[in-house]
Amino acid sequence: MNTYIGLTIGPIYKTISLSKKTAGLWGSSYIFSYIMEKIYNKMKTYNENGEIEIITPYIERFEKIGAGIFPDRFIFKVNNNNENYPEKLFEAIKSTKCELIEEYSKLVSIKNNFLDDFLKFNVAKITSDENNYMEKISNALNILDISDFGGFKTDTCKKYSNILDYFLNDNPLIKKSSMFENSNLKNSLIFKSNDDIPSTEKIKNINNNNNNNFKYTDYIVLVKADGDNLGKKLFNHTMTKEISKCLFSFSINAVNEINNYGALNIYAGGDDLLFIAPIISIDKSKTIFDLITKLKNIYEKEFNNVNNVLDTENEKTSLSFGVNIIHYKEQLFESLDDCSYLLENSKGSKNKNATSIKITKRSGTSYKLTFSNEENFFNYFNKVINQEINLQTLKGIAFKLNSNREFLKCIFQEEDKKTYLENYFENIFLNKENINRLKQYENAKKLRSDFIEELIKFMIKYEEVNDTFLSKTINYIGMTKFFLEKKGDEDNE
Repeated sequence: MNTYIGLTIGPIYKTISLSKKTAGLWGSSYIFSYIMEKIYNKMKTYNENGEIEIITPYIERFEKIGAGIFPDRFIFKVNNNNENYPEKLFEAIKSTKCELIEEYSKLVSIKNNFLDDFLKFNVAKITSDENNYMEKISNALNILDISDFGGFKTDTCKKYSNILDYFLNDNPLIKKSSMFENSNLKNSLIFKSNDDIPSTEKIKNINNNNNNNFKYTDYIVLVKADGDNLGKKLFNHTMTKEISKCLFSFSINAVNEINNYGALNIYAGGDDLLFIAPIISIDKSKTIFDLITKLKNIYEKEFNNVNNVLDTENEKTSLSFGVNIIHYKEQLFESLDDCSYLLENSKGSKNKNATSIKITKRSGTSYKLTFSNEENFFNYFNKVINQEINLQTLKGIAFKLNSNREFLKCIFQEEDKKTYLENYFENIFLNKENINRLKQYENAKKLRSDFIEELIKFMIKYEEVNDTFLSKTINYIGMTKFFLEKKGDEDNE
């Protein structure tokens, strides 16, 4: 039997909840990675001399890339049942706290017991054979996290909210901190900002570099991603180290891709990602949908061998996304909550490996869809962006579908419903009278190729015409309309 020790750190979510600006989001996330990096480096000495064997995270030498890549969990094996553990881990935690107090007392007025009260370090120790130690230590840490073990009080964030709020939402103050220098964020961002940590307005302005007049240029995107079915694979002791390596490699490659796009990384710990992005990349060659597709492909490539070896239950690990498109003036934390809900929705779908997108317009109107990452929806939205399609026609299609419910039910009883739907749209929207009326937009053919054909593909996935079908179809049309609206167009839904 071997001894295994695990550490988690928090309260991450409660700290992030104090953020009002992008600087606060970045700082409230990076500080936990910064602390774990300090502890990891102190414990690495014991790993090198053979006292312990670090299992996760797997960290190679790397250049700082502006995002925290150290996850909130640290697990190691104690060699030869050394009796100095977990005491040496507690020493590493204590010395890290002392360093933080010394660093940050120069910036904000804090007492020595501030970090003892605020930070939550949960440590679990188990004895196990090599077959199921990862599952046991993970379960032990989960229990501690849920129970707020270690004297952590649930009102601690409230008690120190004035200090945290002052620090996390003051961009110049964060820039003076040692963690900001440690991150190399200033040199990692592909676009430069006087604030170094760009505001939502600076991020949305990237959309405007093309000087186009579409409404979406006033919007930004919050994206959360998380690996599917990874826990089960991580519990397999024969692949634990390889999976840790894959997670490290994915984090580095994902952050670099996000940086090059012109987005701001909030965190990239293992299989978890959170970033804020413009809809159009800084070089105008990509959209947010291209970036998500690229991240999905990077993940699949990194875990290809793991999936091939451990795909015993046909549950490959994949990457699911929550994508929240909001006006740049919206409250960040509330929007982040929505993003978390969207990700949960994706991971709760039938086969996972999904993306849930929500668009909330400034008027309050919102649209939401969840779809499999295998469906190529992103290609459709890429084709639609910036096209000149008549918005009145789109509104007409939504109205007709709703009013023709009974007729659509008849169509869906036919074996070849695709052909019937093509004829339906041909007769109602693409007849000679309508084409002549729409000539000023030069979009009759474009409407057919860029929208109606894709809409039919979307519709025929459903077995019957019901409220769910109509709701999702109208959301699909609404999302299309969002990317086509120009400033000055009436916003009548």
